[in-house]
Parts: sequence; C-alpha cells; structure tokens
Amino acid sequence: ISSIVVFSVALRLPTLGSPLIEDEAISFNRYIDVPWKDLIFNYDDPNQHTLFLLLSKFCIWIFGESEITYRLPSFLAGVLSIPLVYRLGLLIKIPSSSALVSALLMGLSWPHLKYSLEGRSYALTIFLVLLVTYSTVKYLNSSRWMWGSILVVSGFAMVMALPSNLFFLCGLVVFIVI
Repeated sequence: ISSIVVFSVALRLPTLGSPLIEDEAISFNRYIDVPWKDLIFNYDDPNQHTLFLLLSKFCIWIFGESEITYRLPSFLAGVLSIPLVYRLGLLIKIPSSSALVSALLMGLSWPHLKYSLEGRSYALTIFLVLLVTYSTVKYLNSSRWMWGSILVVSGFAMVMALPSNLFFLCGLVVFIVI
C-alpha cells in the first residue's frame, strides 16, 4: 500500500502548481479573502465549497499564497483516500488482494486524480465518504462512542464540503437502521 501511495503522489505532483483555471479560479478570486465567519455562516452560490475554502485559507495562512497551498487540502484528501479505501476493504472483510487492487484503481483513476489536483471539494467528498463509511462500519461493530463521534463530525464535514452530500448521509442512515 505504501508503494501505491508513493506512486499516486508522484502522479499528482507534476501539475500541482499549475495555474488556477475555470471554477477553481472563480472560487479562489471570490472566496479566499472572505472572512472566516462569513464563509461558515453564509452560503452564496454552488462555487462556495465551504470546507475546502476553510482548509485552503488555513493552508495559505500557514504556508503563503500559491497554487500548491490553495490545492493542498484536495491533494492530501486525494492521497489519503487511497490507504483509506484499502483499510475499508479490509474492514468489510474483502480479501486483502482485492483491497489492494481497489487502492491501486483509486490511485490510478482519472477522475480521482483530477479531483485531487483541483482547488474544489470533490476529493474531500471522496475522502469523507470513505471515512463516514469506515466509521459507520466500526460504529456498528465496536466501541460506539468514539466511532459515533467520528461519524457525526465527518458527516457534518461532508455537508460543509458540498451541501448536496446530505442525500448520501440520508441513505447512510437507512443503511444503519437496516
């Protein structure tokens, strides 16, 4: 799994610093200078990916303004999704070779690669969906309070990333009840 992660990082690094274009440029220009409080409590349009913008603002505050620091949350979420999909596969008791292939496919997937290089919220959504699913299975099988807390926080983060993720969470509630 370490080799797959390193290979996935190597695939993503060459274009991480490319100029911002299209929706990510619009999001940057429109929202990066908006005060923290206004980002959290106001939702102006679909280009406002609140969680991504908060994480990006934090990265820019720490490391300075550049394309790389703006995209860092998406990059990290994209890379961290790969070992998480592997761990989720093992947790739901699929063979380790299948879990490894799943991680490899995620690392090589063109949409996932693209999402982890864009200053948007889609790589965060993928990571959070995996985390919510992982914590749901753990919640149903083990120590409830810790995994329940992770489930609630990651579910809230999903809605902050993209409000339409609420539909996924409603389906997850049905899964938990069943």
